[in-house]
Amino acid sequence: MDKNFLIVTSEFPPDAGGIGQHALDLALSIQKCDYNVHILTETKYSTNKKVKEFNDSINEIINITRL
Repeated sequence: MDKNFLIVTSEFPPDAGGIGQHALDLALSIQKCDYNVHILTETKYSTNKKVKEFNDSINEIINITRL
């Protein structure tokens, strides 16, 4: 059975902020426990290019959906 975990957060890298960094650290830690981690967040401050580069670098580990 697949184990899934959803994190809903108001901030997520590459946007700056402690909440976003905490959400990323939490996601990476949960993923190490064999969970499929999904992030639901929005992008407020980063450029589309910066967001795409970050998502491409991390998407193999967690699934990020941005509003």
